[in-house]
Amino acid sequence: MIAGFEADGELKQVKQALLKRKFTTCAFRLRRRAVEVELQSGVRCGEKAGLADASQPPVSGWLTYQQAGTAPGRSLGKGKGASVYSERLTALFRSRAHAGNLEDATCFSEAGTPGRGPYMRLWLRVEAGVVTCARYKTFGCPAAIACGEALCELVEGELLAPWAALSGEELATRITTQVGGVPENKAHCPQLAAEALVAIIRAD
Repeated sequence: MIAGFEADGELKQVKQALLKRKFTTCAFRLRRRAVEVELQSGVRCGEKAGLADASQPPVSGWLTYQQAGTAPGRSLGKGKGASVYSERLTALFRSRAHAGNLEDATCFSEAGTPGRGPYMRLWLRVEAGVVTCARYKTFGCPAAIACGEALCELVEGELLAPWAALSGEELATRITTQVGGVPENKAHCPQLAAEALVAIIRAD
């Protein structure tokens, strides 16, 4: 018998508590590392688990890429699949000036399938053929959020008709240019934003 414990049952409870604490500590360390990796580009962990409310800024208390000792443009991970975000893309992601619902929208579209990868919603208020306001929400990575922001920047204050003359591929190219380029493994992000605009144009 170990000194201080009068019964085997009590000793067993202590062992279980210590084991649980060990697993909790391990899980916390893994979680913290995941946060550090994600936030090298300013993204908070958890946004990939569901439809992110892009209108909300990163949660206070999370590490920023400055605190993590990194800067925009730095590679996330290693190897061919690593993502490198431009300073422009990072700025758009962190801005989220056009993120959120638009209550008085005259046009609405969805691109992608909820629960099956990247997903974007787009709201436009069109008055006399001019896009007077644009808003988006997306479930996706920083590149998807930045592309939603870029799309709203491009069309807001512009006539909608000229955009209807562009193909989906041309729209994706314009969005890619607006975000300062995307990594090869994120090419689907500007395509997703383009699909959202095309859906509105086709429905108009």
